[in-house]
Amino acid sequence: MFKSIIKLLRNLIIGAVWTYLFALFSRWLLIYIWHFDILYKKQWIVVKGFWNNNGVIAGSSDYMLLLTMLILLIVWVIGWKKLCKVNYVKLALKPINYITDYGISKYEAEDKHVTIKNLKVGEKITVEDVIQARIKEENSHQDKEADSLRKSISEKITNYREH
Repeated sequence: MFKSIIKLLRNLIIGAVWTYLFALFSRWLLIYIWHFDILYKKQWIVVKGFWNNNGVIAGSSDYMLLLTMLILLIVWVIGWKKLCKVNYVKLALKPINYITDYGISKYEAEDKHVTIKNLKVGEKITVEDVIQARIKEENSHQDKEADSLRKSISEKITNYREH
């Protein structure tokens, strides 16, 4: 309930800001191209009088004005819907995230990562323990390689003597 009220309030605030900015832009566009101010009452009275006196829309500029006004309504609704879906907190923090990610990635490429896997809950392990375990693993791996190499050489020598 509380969440839906906050969401509704957020959408209304976004809608109010969007409507204000969109009205400024569309008013400027219509004045610049057709010299028609949508917020000026006398111009609407002229349009109403034209319509009531059986005026006919003729000419491409009249059709373009009508089409532009219809498109402006559609763009206003679609823009409001799109703006309500934007996460503004994430958008506001994007420069900070970019800077921190850049710094992290710069130093991340230089260092080797230590990955600690399969830890039990409550098991505490230090970096020194990880290093010691890694050293033991590498030493045992080298011993196994050396033993297998010695065995293969001794087998070759014995096979050579037998032939």
